[in-house]
Amino acid sequence: MSGRWLQNLALFGFAAVLGLVVFFEPGKDPVPPPTLLTELTGDGLTRIGIERPRQPSVELSKKDGNWRLLSPVAVGANGTRIESLIKVLAAHSHSHFPVIEKELGRFSLAPPKATLMLNGTALLFGDTEALNGHRYVRVGNDIHLTTDAYYHHLIATWPSFVSLRLLPAGAKLTGLRLPGLELHREAGAWQLALAPEAVSADAIEALVQAWQNAQALRVTAMVAGLKVDGVIRLKFSGQQTALEFELVKTASDLILRRPDLGIQYHLPTAAGSRLLMLPADVESP
Repeated sequence: MSGRWLQNLALFGFAAVLGLVVFFEPGKDPVPPPTLLTELTGDGLTRIGIERPRQPSVELSKKDGNWRLLSPVAVGANGTRIESLIKVLAAHSHSHFPVIEKELGRFSLAPPKATLMLNGTALLFGDTEALNGHRYVRVGNDIHLTTDAYYHHLIATWPSFVSLRLLPAGAKLTGLRLPGLELHREAGAWQLALAPEAVSADAIEALVQAWQNAQALRVTAMVAGLKVDGVIRLKFSGQQTALEFELVKTASDLILRRPDLGIQYHLPTAAGSRLLMLPADVESP
């Protein structure tokens, strides 16, 4: 074995050892895991409560993997908004310090600006600090500073927690009455009571599917004084309660109102129009 080859081998071994030393950094303490606000996990979360000054309380419950709004009204919940909110479970505490009751007012925590209840754990949200814009959040006997990515969900109006879907989850239409059009399902087929002539089965199915899949752009509290342009009634199979919407057409969108819940669904005019008439360009094969 030549001397040069032995020299190269020794250099290679030295480089390998040096690389291991750099990688494992012996003698250096491992980086501790980040401090979280709670020990809760999303999988174990089944109840959410939100309290804000001068706004109705919001209560949500999860069953069979689906969130439902319980208060101020009972209706399906906006899962996307809830999933964004409960990311607070993974929020890092950048720093924390013990609660001193007489100092709580300095952080707008007496009373808090908003309270988030996750199962039985309360997160009290206060003001933001000036240096980094981190939010003060009290959990138990500690006040944490965390990234301000959740407070705006807490102070949103309660209708924003309502599902954007017009129909309840799993509901199957068996009857639909629109201004100038009525149909119902009988013996496995759709029957027309009021409709233009020569309507294809595909056109009827397209209208029904448009309702089954319909989603609003947003949900707001119902506004009084709007002119109602018609009433829409929907019936479903099984024990699902029938629904009634008030139709309101505006210059910017089409609104379907639920007077029983005090909410209204806003849809783009084009998408809303597809819910009000049979499509003209669908033909049976």
